[in-house]
Amino acid sequence: MDPVPSLQSNRGVGGAGRCICLPCCYVHGVQRAKSPPATPLSTFRTWGTGQSSPWGHAMWAVWLLVPAVAALPCEERQAWQQIQQQLRQMLPRYSGRLSFVHIQEDVPMATALHKNVMNLSVPPVLLQPQVPIPWEGEWSFCHSGLLSVKLFLVMLGITGKSAHAADLSAALAAEVLKAPWLEILGSGWPVFRLFATLHRWASPHMDPKGAEISPHGRAALASASAMVSHCDAAEAGAARQARRGFAAGDGDTAEVEEAFALREKKMEKDCFWTVHVNRSLGGHLGELEASQAFASCAARPDCAGVMLSSSAGSLRLGEPLLESAPGLEAHVRWCLPWVATEGTEGGAGALCPFAPTVGLLGTALRRLGNGRTMEKFAPELVAQANLEVSTFSAQFGAGAAGREAWSTQWPLWKVLGQLQQRLDLLTDPIGASPGTTVLPALQHALGFDDEAWLVLLRELEESSKQAKLPTSLRERVKCMSGSSCAAEFFARLHLMLYSSDSLPLRDQIFMNNEDPLLPELMLNSKRKDFNDVKELEYDWKAIVDDVRNNRHETGETSRIDAMKALMPIDHPLQVDRMQLANFILEVKDEIVASGPMTRCLEWDQPFLLAHAFAAHCRWMDVYSYSEPHPSEPRLGLPGRQEFPSGTIHYWGDMEVPENFGVDPGTMDLILCPFVFEHVSRPWVAMRTLADSLRPGGFILWAAPMFQRYHGSPHDYYRYTPNGAKALATHAGLEVVRLYSPGDLSLVSGVLMGMLLPYWSVDQVLHESDPVERDDAPRHPLNVFALLRKPGSRPVSH
Repeated sequence: MDPVPSLQSNRGVGGAGRCICLPCCYVHGVQRAKSPPATPLSTFRTWGTGQSSPWGHAMWAVWLLVPAVAALPCEERQAWQQIQQQLRQMLPRYSGRLSFVHIQEDVPMATALHKNVMNLSVPPVLLQPQVPIPWEGEWSFCHSGLLSVKLFLVMLGITGKSAHAADLSAALAAEVLKAPWLEILGSGWPVFRLFATLHRWASPHMDPKGAEISPHGRAALASASAMVSHCDAAEAGAARQARRGFAAGDGDTAEVEEAFALREKKMEKDCFWTVHVNRSLGGHLGELEASQAFASCAARPDCAGVMLSSSAGSLRLGEPLLESAPGLEAHVRWCLPWVATEGTEGGAGALCPFAPTVGLLGTALRRLGNGRTMEKFAPELVAQANLEVSTFSAQFGAGAAGREAWSTQWPLWKVLGQLQQRLDLLTDPIGASPGTTVLPALQHALGFDDEAWLVLLRELEESSKQAKLPTSLRERVKCMSGSSCAAEFFARLHLMLYSSDSLPLRDQIFMNNEDPLLPELMLNSKRKDFNDVKELEYDWKAIVDDVRNNRHETGETSRIDAMKALMPIDHPLQVDRMQLANFILEVKDEIVASGPMTRCLEWDQPFLLAHAFAAHCRWMDVYSYSEPHPSEPRLGLPGRQEFPSGTIHYWGDMEVPENFGVDPGTMDLILCPFVFEHVSRPWVAMRTLADSLRPGGFILWAAPMFQRYHGSPHDYYRYTPNGAKALATHAGLEVVRLYSPGDLSLVSGVLMGMLLPYWSVDQVLHESDPVERDDAPRHPLNVFALLRKPGSRPVSH
């Protein structure tokens, strides 16, 4: 049952043409009574906080009461084109967004678009998602425009709560099932790209982890989860396995798409067989004589097909489906499910069209390939797919068909969106030129989808107009080979992008809200509420107790998981912290080999001690470095607070030994990572740390060799491997181990803002060998050292 009453059922309440929701009248520009000035978009949603306004809610709760609209006016072609351009500019901003996450930077563009929509002569009621688009016979440019606008208003939360987005989207899906897809694809309006985004945000198959990030995403998830696909539930055999494979992104889907797209006339009611050479079906169900295998498979809903040998037929479940198997031959049985129309008697219903529709569209998309022309476009496949769903809509009922299309696991909207992206790229004057295989191959190798690639090409065109290269460089490219010309291309592109402010990618430490990496970092985070700073606080006692209680467990932990456990929550410098975690795992056994330790010390908070050494340290102390400052004479003075458990919090100035605050000869282990770049007299500070160690004690030390200035409050030095050695030797310490991971690629990339998601684990942790005549790696990102005080560790009591 629809969540809102139909317009007709309420018409008698307020009279035809009246609006009983006054804010709704204001929103849509219908002046039924004295109205306030035009309301900006920010009124409807408190952007960045995820809070909807009462007006936005009222628009869902009470609908406009107006007579049916006979036609859509389409005289304002220029105004529609301006809205189209605005939509095409805004949509790429949402390609990586999590469900219903809007940011402050969206407001100016969204407000301008909303204002232009309100200035159209379109009857306001037509902007409501559940109101059908009037068209008889001919679908115009403005029909595609109106559908795009309605979709985008649902995305923005202007025409309804996010909790109702799945129902609103299903209502719009019902509209597009009947509409002519080729006309929509040729209109330039991003209808199917909008559908694909909304399906990712508010469907039963949305990303639940991404939805949990925001309250609006959670509301959309709760509502969408209640939608059920009767078509999917009725599927059996190979079709069911294929659908699950599509949803999981498993393997090559080409043969499945071709099977449905080019299927023969139906056999055995609604089923047909296909033969696949050099393919196999998994999931053994039983052996029969070859002559009986096909009939037996047809009688079993769970049978996906038959594998034949010389005399027998093996019935198969189809898990996995159509894997490569040279020399074998798979006979696959595909069936389209029949669903009965709700509330009807006598078996009225329809064949579910989504498998063949996805097959037809996927085949059309694949035939376009990575080329740069429309030569291989097969519009007849799109037309046939359109006919499949429109027939289903006519037989099953438009509203119910829309809900089925929205709730099915078959990736209908994703494939339609990809097809539209590809066609937009091929028909764009910039994206379709030049007609060479180089750009498509480069696009594929770099992992750009069509939408992102087109945005990139347009940006490069604009940047090239403003390029500020030296005249000498612009006269001729001086390169002699493919590799040298590729390097020259990179160098000049680097200069061009910096001159147009497209580089650097981002700050190495602070990310802004529009950063495309932010969703990935949010999804990988352990935090539940990004507005709650308290979630960054650790329960150290609970962590230590957990480590100590589980110290005798023998369960296997992967190296990656062990490193992640030593990387602080939401720390921006994840590359540096992964290298540090790896170093700790490398040297931990050597540190603990001589037995239990009495006192261990870590800077600022006992994160690493608690996660790596809690089972080996009797007390885990914390040190806060307090650098003197003229405005506050007490800074730098020593102090301590001892807790009932015996743990001590020290503070002071390690550049002045008498103000360090830690008693000499009391520590077995000191963890001091990424501190010494902030110390103005590092040789004095290292000697102070050495004096506080007991004989045989260790210092685990780290500092950057390449990193941007980051005052905390000051930033003084960068360290080479030999610089770390010199500091240790001057303080009378032995250098047990040096680790200098990184190379020029990693260093230059990180400094330019390429954070952890850009790199493989091997690239982050690899330590380059010194080149000829050098005694240390040339470009380590950081330097790590395990230092030891000479002597034997005293026996702890």
